[in-house]
Amino acid sequence: MERLRTLGWFTGLLHVFALSLAGLFLRPGSILAPAAERAAYIAAEPWAWKLSWAVWVVAALAFLVFQVGCRRALPGPLTRWAMLPTLLAVVTDLSCDWMWIVDVPAAAAAGADFSVIESRAFFGGSVIANGLYTVAVLLTGLALPRHRVYTAAVVVTGFGFSLVAALFWPTAIVVLSGATILTYSVWAVRVTYP
Repeated sequence: MERLRTLGWFTGLLHVFALSLAGLFLRPGSILAPAAERAAYIAAEPWAWKLSWAVWVVAALAFLVFQVGCRRALPGPLTRWAMLPTLLAVVTDLSCDWMWIVDVPAAAAAGADFSVIESRAFFGGSVIANGLYTVAVLLTGLALPRHRVYTAAVVVTGFGFSLVAALFWPTAIVVLSGATILTYSVWAVRVTYP
């Protein structure tokens, strides 16, 4: 259980770090800003943009490693079933992160319209991948009856974030994306304690 606890702390702190970088370096180029401002920011700050997204790549992989750790520490059908949405979420998320890291900055630097790429990356990451991550946490959390309150917090914020992202409700996207990452970070640490 000590190894799982280390993984929980690592993934929790890494997600908080990624969220901090998002606020500092991704927000100005995010889909929530006006198109011309996004393009100008991404073209002017490509390395801050790319490195911040690269941290999200590592966070996705940390989520996967943590889920594998949960599967090993808590063998049973729920943690086994949780691996499918985990894998689908990570593959989807990494595909979207690739678009954010490579395709969007290339289009911004060329002065091209990148709204289609951006929309796909946003929907894939915020709606599909996040929804799958939330299902994975729900299944793993059901195997941990002592931590249902923490699991419920992640599930409510996670599905709420996917919903408002699908509806493109900007203020709620900002609030629930942060709440989802913070509740997940607490959950990842807390579930490793009795």
